[in-house]
Amino acid sequence: MQENVSRDDRSASFISPGPLLGRSSQPPRDDDLALQAESSSRSAAPIDTEGATLAQLRAVVMELYKAVSSALEGERESARQAPCQIRRVKTHIEANLDATIRVKELAELVRLSSFHFCRAFRDSFGDSPHGYVMRRRVERAQGLMLTTDVSLGQIAAECGLADQAHFNKLFRRFVGESPGMWRRARAGKRCAGRSEQSQIQDVSRGAAAVLTNSGC
Repeated sequence: MQENVSRDDRSASFISPGPLLGRSSQPPRDDDLALQAESSSRSAAPIDTEGATLAQLRAVVMELYKAVSSALEGERESARQAPCQIRRVKTHIEANLDATIRVKELAELVRLSSFHFCRAFRDSFGDSPHGYVMRRRVERAQGLMLTTDVSLGQIAAECGLADQAHFNKLFRRFVGESPGMWRRARAGKRCAGRSEQSQIQDVSRGAAAVLTNSGC
């Protein structure tokens, strides 16, 4: 029996070193230490990926905004009409206030598309082509009402307006009162100016007659 026990002890002593021999007796390499350190740092201090992504998106949006703003400003500068183009357009409008004026024909004068012409016109004149033409027609009508005795219907026709009703509506929108009221309010001043001018002419004729009779 003792012999069996001693055999078991020997077999146990022979088997027990097995796992120890299977372990690596070499020290860990630098790469293994670096990986362990990196994994431990990630677990200890996680990176704020969401905050970093938002910051990057914000920076991208700001860059896009600056680029678009710069491009629009450059396009606006290039779209402004040159002085010679402005004179050409104004001359055409003034010469055709009694007729139909279309945006297309104005754009063709300066070799622009209708879309780009409207934008360039607003940048140069501060108004749309239609608004500018309507205002100039009203201003011409005011001049005719002050310097002539023609009817409002005829003035409307000479300013390129469809009829007197359209003229009344347009004039009230720009001036704030009807053409008839505006004309009557200034009729007295116009008559006073005429009488004063006629008096000056009479004095001039009288002085000329005196000089003639005196032999000068």
